[in-house]
Amino acid sequence: MSEEAQREFNGFNWSENHSWQQYYSNLYPTPTSTQLEYFKRKWFKKNINSKLELDTSSESKNNSKYDQHKFGSSNNGQRVTVNKRHKQLMVFSLSISLLLSIVLSILGFLPLIRSNSFANRLVKLCNLTFIIGFGIHLYEISRKPIQFFTIEFWQRILAEDSFHSLLSLISYYGLTFSFPMIYIIPSVTAIFIIANNQQILNNKKLNTFFTIANQNRNIIYERRAFFEAIGLGLYLTLSIITKRISIFYLSLYWALIRTKYPFDLYIQYAYRTTNNKINYYLNIYSNYIPSFIPRVYKMVSQVRI
Repeated sequence: MSEEAQREFNGFNWSENHSWQQYYSNLYPTPTSTQLEYFKRKWFKKNINSKLELDTSSESKNNSKYDQHKFGSSNNGQRVTVNKRHKQLMVFSLSISLLLSIVLSILGFLPLIRSNSFANRLVKLCNLTFIIGFGIHLYEISRKPIQFFTIEFWQRILAEDSFHSLLSLISYYGLTFSFPMIYIIPSVTAIFIIANNQQILNNKKLNTFFTIANQNRNIIYERRAFFEAIGLGLYLTLSIITKRISIFYLSLYWALIRTKYPFDLYIQYAYRTTNNKINYYLNIYSNYIPSFIPRVYKMVSQVRI
């Protein structure tokens, strides 16, 4: 491998390259986080530097070791059975979570029902089943034995959408009682985890639903990104202004976005698109708005996430 090509690859700004964004958006089905590295290398080799290797020998070596560890045991049949049970529990937990999140979103528009103890129990159950489902998913994708204090482990986990959804669910736990639309974030993740394990459902109607969701994966992720990056941010800001919640939630929101931003191309797209639209309207109506507003916005928008 060319060291110079590798250094160029490591320092490449993926979020600002329109050609890469277009290439990524046309990939179907959308690659998983573990596949994304390969597609990045493939695109970079073709468009930027042909000296870059698609795969490193050390990575292939690690993968072969992992495969040997996973399938070389004499207890392979028992491992497969345990793995299947884990997936069944994961799909069951996430399915219950999706159902409860829909119910809670409806109850959110009914103030008399929203504030009672029954709704509160549903919220707690919904959060618990989401946590169980995402926890099992993260366990399943982790290389065994799990080493929590290694860079490799956290590089893999931080690139997983289920980890960020789990983090959001725990961080916004206090808001789920008053603003159940928060469940949009983990629900989208749950839909595609279940879609990747449709064989466990064994239900034609449900399989059809998840197949359609898979076909519209990019659109769904994009809509969620706009809600998570823009809609949720506006809700938190207005709630703080009206003194409904603590300013702590806004700082928490910013920390979560900064953690997710480098790994989520849809969040990056949502921020860029919104920023371009705001700048467009500020330029058009510059004669009708106070001059300090564009200056303040420019200063805020230049803060790196």
